[in-house]
Amino acid sequence: MKESDIIIVDTIPSQVYYLIIKESAMYALISIPFTINRMKLDNLEKRIENITKGKIAEKLFEYFCLENSIIADFKTTSTPFYKPDNRDFILNDYEWDIKNNFIHHDGNVLTGFEYKELPALIPDRHNGDQWSKRKTTYFKNSKGVRFLFTFLKATDKNSTRQFIKINLSQAQKEFLLTLIEKYRESKLEKGPFNPDWFWRKMKELKDDVPSLEIKDLPNLIITGFADQELFDKFKVTNSGSEKNFINFIKPQWYQAIKKENINLLKFMNGTIWTRIPNATLPVSKLKPFKL
Repeated sequence: MKESDIIIVDTIPSQVYYLIIKESAMYALISIPFTINRMKLDNLEKRIENITKGKIAEKLFEYFCLENSIIADFKTTSTPFYKPDNRDFILNDYEWDIKNNFIHHDGNVLTGFEYKELPALIPDRHNGDQWSKRKTTYFKNSKGVRFLFTFLKATDKNSTRQFIKINLSQAQKEFLLTLIEKYRESKLEKGPFNPDWFWRKMKELKDDVPSLEIKDLPNLIITGFADQELFDKFKVTNSGSEKNFINFIKPQWYQAIKKENINLLKFMNGTIWTRIPNATLPVSKLKPFKL
């Protein structure tokens, strides 16, 4: 795909965006007891923030589809808070997964690289991770699986990578950790508790600190998608693969580093950081998502 195929969504009304963030944070909070800690994070707020970011990207894309008369089905793929997501939406009889990452660079223009050089990343930490399920279909009459790669980009008015912040009281943390321990890796067919009870408890255990801080409204960047025709072109990137990995575009496209005793990969001079192995392909090698 070409740089001109990149879609930057920067016209979402702020009141709509705030509502999307709030709804996404509420989903992250109530679903955290049933969500696998894929990143192995100890910080509970950080885990909830990461779930929130993924849900924000999904809802922003859904809003984009509605505004542009794209007939994408988000209802069929929707799951209750206590069940894992399978796919994000159905379009043209394909099951789609949105793979979103947060990017940051100074100013409005990315210098030294183009957006088409962004890495398309699919988690590949172990057998059973998302990459290993790339050909698994979940819905009747499905033609196959497609991965759509989006990015949330900080606005030039905000230099922080943390555009939302979740604040929990100690009592709320203890309450959530109790639920996490109780329902860890549970496979439930019906809701284990009433959502009204959950929110009543969370409100009772709250302190005076704002539960949700919104520091920025990042632009949504929609790039391209991968399907079965492209899966064989992906390569695995991790902290030990740098010397053997094919540099698709530029020698400095990515670099393995160690930060705070954690192995990290830095793409495009720090535009994107990741701490896990991924099946990876530059966006330029994808098929463009066109209206």
